[in-house]
Amino acid sequence: ALMVRYGVQEADAQAIGHYAGGNWLKAVEAISLDEEKGLYLELFIALMRMAYARRIRELKEWSEGAAAMGRERQKHFLAYCGRMLRENFASNFGLPAVVHMDSHEREFSARFAPFVNEANIIGLMEEFSEAERHIGQNVNARMVFFDLALKTIVLLVKK
Repeated sequence: ALMVRYGVQEADAQAIGHYAGGNWLKAVEAISLDEEKGLYLELFIALMRMAYARRIRELKEWSEGAAAMGRERQKHFLAYCGRMLRENFASNFGLPAVVHMDSHEREFSARFAPFVNEANIIGLMEEFSEAERHIGQNVNARMVFFDLALKTIVLLVKK
């Protein structure tokens, strides 16, 4: 029904269905949040690519951009990052039934997933959770995001 009524691709409809857990209103909300999720995916991809390439100056600019979003969006973005890290880690096990990403997320993850592994998943999850907690406690967002970016550099190289 989502595919017909809202023009959602089949793979995306499955991801939305999983997210919504059978709740129609939650599914419709997920579709309306798709634009915001697109922004979060772009920010996540930029962070991961710049961290992997160790582009400190660009990461500083990225953290200033992330800090310019409102607190609620910052918290939602960090929660989204946590989900993306989990999904990428799960995709390393070759079990598509447990991976729930839309087509755009899958496209990036096809190349990125191997970088989220047993050596760094716990550290990455802890850093993103801590950043989310700090944002919730009104810690300076520029410092939180730049610190997170620097820690991501170190964690992404762990194999």
